[in-house]
Amino acid sequence: MNKYNFISICLLSLLSTACVNNIGEEMQVGKIPMTFSVKEINSTNTKVSGNTFDKEDEIGLFATFANMDIDQDRYIDNLRLISDGNSNLIPEEEIFYPEGNTELDIIAYYPYDRQGVEPSSSLLPVSVRSDQSTSANLSASDFLVAEVPRVSGSESPIELEFEHKLTKIELVLSAIGDEDIDEMLEANPHVIASGFKTRGQYNFLSGEFEELEHAVDITPAGEWEKKGEKLVGKEFIIIPQENDEDEQALVMEWNGRIYTCPMPKMEIEGNTICEININAFQTTSGTLSAAKGSIKEWAYNTKAESDTEYDLSTIRIASLSFKDSNVYRVYHESEPVAEICKEYLLADNASLASEAIVVYPVHNDEADLSEGIVLELKDEETPIHGGRIQWDVEDNSFHYDEGTLEPVTQFYINEEGDICLSKPDSPAHVNIKIHTLRDMRSGKLQEYPIVKVGTQYWMREDLKATQYQGMFGEELRELNSLSGKTGYIEDKGSYFYPGETLLEGELAPDGWKIPDEDDWDKLIIYIHHNASIIKDGVWKKVSDDNEIFPATNLTGLSCLPYGYYTENENGKTVHMNYERNAVYWMDRKEGETTLPDITIFLLYSQNTIAKGNNKVADKSCYRALNVRCVKKTVDKVPH
Repeated sequence: MNKYNFISICLLSLLSTACVNNIGEEMQVGKIPMTFSVKEINSTNTKVSGNTFDKEDEIGLFATFANMDIDQDRYIDNLRLISDGNSNLIPEEEIFYPEGNTELDIIAYYPYDRQGVEPSSSLLPVSVRSDQSTSANLSASDFLVAEVPRVSGSESPIELEFEHKLTKIELVLSAIGDEDIDEMLEANPHVIASGFKTRGQYNFLSGEFEELEHAVDITPAGEWEKKGEKLVGKEFIIIPQENDEDEQALVMEWNGRIYTCPMPKMEIEGNTICEININAFQTTSGTLSAAKGSIKEWAYNTKAESDTEYDLSTIRIASLSFKDSNVYRVYHESEPVAEICKEYLLADNASLASEAIVVYPVHNDEADLSEGIVLELKDEETPIHGGRIQWDVEDNSFHYDEGTLEPVTQFYINEEGDICLSKPDSPAHVNIKIHTLRDMRSGKLQEYPIVKVGTQYWMREDLKATQYQGMFGEELRELNSLSGKTGYIEDKGSYFYPGETLLEGELAPDGWKIPDEDDWDKLIIYIHHNASIIKDGVWKKVSDDNEIFPATNLTGLSCLPYGYYTENENGKTVHMNYERNAVYWMDRKEGETTLPDITIFLLYSQNTIAKGNNKVADKSCYRALNVRCVKKTVDKVPH
């Protein structure tokens, strides 16, 4: 056995009488205690800590008489050992060797399962986490087994060698063609593994896995890092299983597009590391091809290779990071047919308050908010997902007909362009891309993420325009003082506009507007006046006596405390309340020519949204504030 394939444990210490079965009247418990401690080892290839068990890791242990199997009578039945993070495994209860020279067969496994192995069975339930992005979840997805035959009573330690029974897959991205590896690293591609079965039964008698089921999307652990002209660092653990090239794939979100890569044909066996190399280049087909697979030696070494094309017909929610926008569009034959939103559903009577993933059909380039399907309610544990949501655009409220499903992890589009939760006979081939606001002015592109709050679509970031709207829009001056001038002030990546700039010309992107009081009130009413769910980032207080209200950003609107610019009594332009306030412009209503006297304030010291003065004190000129735009409403789309 390769020395890197196991964890060595010395059994020196205490176990428990409560775990001793009633073997027979003649069998007596002896006086020699069984004790346990951890032996320093060289390395392991899947265990996160590398050379030992982490603190509070739990190990299960069985012991049978040497002439019996685990599906027969057990001397020790699923004893729990807990690691103290140093060199000791602490047993739940004390237990002793049997009297005399009776020999035991020892079986230990990690991680501990409270249910253990049923009587007269040799099967232990084993599962890997679908989200392995954290160290804890990756570690909990590991499965190790140690077996030591014919152990008899002795004060000498029993050494356990734990062998990996699962497979670790390491991902490698190779930049080919015109792709730049540094740009790929900056883009930080989001990858999931799809189609792998994550639950099964491990048979201690045969050493094989049985009854595999529950194919879900797996999110890998680790962060990309550059190694030559490749990116490495992502990995995940799976149960050994048949390689199914029709169902198993790697799905990658890269620069706002979704790409797929087939799993190469390979033997997926336990106690191995499989390295999958993806030749990454951006295409319009949504396909990454020419993947290569090789297996690093643990117990053996084999190679596999695949050039199979893989069409994207399954929309997998786990592949959507929502990093660059809270809205995605699904395209069929170059036409948008569906819109996927990560949004916050808050009912009028607060009967439902949950972050959600919702899909809406798209007709004539507009989402139909009356025909939404709630794929997942992140704060609901009961099976009410998959229901229909209908929005009333006039009063910004919704009605949800509860579904009966667990969270929906994938859906399809049929050939007619309809959304299907179950796979149709002929699912349409689609492309998926983030949906953003693309603001093009004089050939310069500024792209903004979008977030849906209620029936409104908002920019998820503040405006960064440096010229007025239109192909030949007038350039704005960068200001170092106010005093009634038009232009903007840029500070720490944030842009501040005096009111005179709003009055002078069209500042909002095409199809969008600076919200008026009605638009802000619509938002305020929907969020129940709770400013915390639109605040993001770190907010600071003036003194220790002040209270800071939370910034949970549940809606995803991501309002940050950039403060505002004004003039002090000496006429000097100053930046006020940075990291304490967020202040946004409220525009005039349609037909009005002057700005209202008030604007929107989010304060560290209160959880409601305030409306305050937008002018410099004792002067007629305006302060310089941030701008957050909202999408203009359109008439209801017929379909």
